[in-house]
Amino acid sequence: QDFGYTDSLDDVGYAPQDGWSPLGYVECIAGHTYVVWTDDDHYAKMRIVTVNPGFVEFDWAYQTAVGNRELKVHLVTPDKLERLQSREASE
Repeated sequence: QDFGYTDSLDDVGYAPQDGWSPLGYVECIAGHTYVVWTDDDHYAKMRIVTVNPGFVEFDWAYQTAVGNRELKVHLVTPDKLERLQSREASE
């Protein structure tokens, strides 16, 4: 699925639940990020860096957990960590 122009591979954090191309292919455009849903229920993303006559350069990420649509590591800030820890302590 073409997510359009992005500044970074990290601009796309999750694979969509629907809207997948029925064709199974898309045009390769420099600066665009694409999400792929594999036959074995994994997700991946690619951001096209350059398109040349003989090759395409891209950055990529692959989700190793089956069925997990998350495609970006979400860092835990100190504030969020403190909230999580206090919530766990109160349970």
